[in-house]
Amino acid sequence: MPTKEQVRKIAVDFAASAAMEIVMLKLAGRLKNGPARPPRRIVRRLVGAALSELAAQGAQEIWWQRRRMNTAIEHAVASQSVTPRSTEPTVPPSRRHARIPEQRQPGPELVREAR
Repeated sequence: MPTKEQVRKIAVDFAASAAMEIVMLKLAGRLKNGPARPPRRIVRRLVGAALSELAAQGAQEIWWQRRRMNTAIEHAVASQSVTPRSTEPTVPPSRRHARIPEQRQPGPELVREAR
């Protein structure tokens, strides 16, 4: 099970990568599309296209990382739910035959004669 510090670190990494993706997508869109009436700037458009491709690949990598992490968590939970908690072998309880105590015979004062 991951510790709180590890979870916090992963959350910060995801937040930072998501913020970076947003910034890269906006910058790529700006460089790709340019101003409303741009002169033909081939280099700017190439850089914009390259940045948008990098952003798409980064988003895809984040998606795969999340999928791998979810799968690892599911496997860990499943393995913990199946394995016993203690590693010591348990001793089965002994199976003795139940002994029925002997019945007392009624005393002569309790016996009535049958009619």
